[in-house]
Amino acid sequence: MEKKVFLLPFASVILLLHYWVTCLTLAVSLTNLSDEYALLALKAHITYDSQGILATNWSSTTSYCNWFGVSCNAHHGRLTALNLSNMGLEGTIPPQVSNLSFLASLDLSDNYFHASLPNEIGNCRQLRQLYFFNNELTGSIPQSLGNLSKLEESYLDSNHLTGDIPEEMSNLLSLKILSLFVNNLTGSIPSGIFNISSLQSISLSANDLYGNLPMDMCDRIPNLNGLYLSYNQLSGQIPTSLHNCAKLQLISLSYNEFIGSIPKGIGNLSELEVLYLGQKHLTGEIPEALFNISSLRIFDLPSNNLSGTLPSSMCCNLPSLEVISLSWNQLKGKIPSSLSHCQELRTLSLSFNQFTGSIPLGIGNLSKLEELYLGINNLTEYGSEGIVSTSDVYSNGIMLLEVFARKKPTDEMFVGDPTLKSWVESLASTVMEFVDTNLLDKEDEHFAIKENCVLCIMALALECTAESPEDRINMRDVVARLKKIRIKLLM
Repeated sequence: MEKKVFLLPFASVILLLHYWVTCLTLAVSLTNLSDEYALLALKAHITYDSQGILATNWSSTTSYCNWFGVSCNAHHGRLTALNLSNMGLEGTIPPQVSNLSFLASLDLSDNYFHASLPNEIGNCRQLRQLYFFNNELTGSIPQSLGNLSKLEESYLDSNHLTGDIPEEMSNLLSLKILSLFVNNLTGSIPSGIFNISSLQSISLSANDLYGNLPMDMCDRIPNLNGLYLSYNQLSGQIPTSLHNCAKLQLISLSYNEFIGSIPKGIGNLSELEVLYLGQKHLTGEIPEALFNISSLRIFDLPSNNLSGTLPSSMCCNLPSLEVISLSWNQLKGKIPSSLSHCQELRTLSLSFNQFTGSIPLGIGNLSKLEELYLGINNLTEYGSEGIVSTSDVYSNGIMLLEVFARKKPTDEMFVGDPTLKSWVESLASTVMEFVDTNLLDKEDEHFAIKENCVLCIMALALECTAESPEDRINMRDVVARLKKIRIKLLM
């Protein structure tokens, strides 16, 4: 039996094709309109545009793909990246942003966006980069961020975010960078965060986080190259597995509640450049292997109970070392003469220890040395081996600033500007802004007398630390002034 073939008239085929094209065009047009509407909603939520760019450039008279800060895919015309960073924008982030379904990169950093992040942002399933740092965002981190399975970089630092870090963020298995420092976050770090094997940098400093770090942390995230956890309330021991993070370049754990000794394995981190472990509770000796890491630039371990001696060859293998900060410990023995090999050294802080002997002559050959703190040890006369006595004056001036402000020149807040000296100088007339609250209390009946004594001591400290050695007060006058202040306090 012969098969019958039914053929549509040619005109019908053309009509059908026209219908399909019309439908597809309409669908594309509607989806593209959703991108435009989302952008216009964002524009409507911006209350101040310091440069006036959005007001003049974001207009429906032109394609949104040509708008400032907008990038579109050339194939389907959908918005894939939005960059409005550092434009002085004020406003809030509307929930309509979630309609940008092809959005891969969102950068609103360095602006003045406030209020909470919309929970709907978790619907932007294509997001790989999220930059909201340096804004004024408040509220908690949306749990929906855990839905962004493709997210690789999350920068929410330098805002006013509160609450816990959501457990759902443990689902971000593509995450490489987690940056939440300088917020008001509380609670513990979700344990699942340490199961994200792709993580390369964790930045959670300056929050109010507590709890312990898992001892096998670096067995789970071996690609970590930056660990920023300073200024929290973390406790327990420093993970012994740190040596398994072979790519670590920076470790910042200062000002927490860690106890125990420094893991010896840290000395095996051949790429380590910066080590911040300043706090109050670490004990034991400094692993000698640390002094063999040729890439080390900053070696900052003040305010602990570290003991033992420094190796005589400590600077022989550290050609890049710029900062040695070991003040306020229990170190003893002689100051190594090998310090002369650290030709890049800018800061040498060994005050408040138990060092004995004389100051190595080679320290005078460190041409880049800017800060030298050797006070409160058992060292012989500074001038006996070529170090002029003005260093003693300077060192004691800095010591006074350290004691009364309860801060160290190498604290992270003094990296760059201001320095400890300029910070105290700027607050010299408002003593309660910088003085250790354990030393001075406004409720004290003798507050006025004590305040005046502190102001006199700070003025003396600033005279000791004048830029030019010729402008510094001599040590005899320092002692005389301190005696007078003491008499005034006891009257």
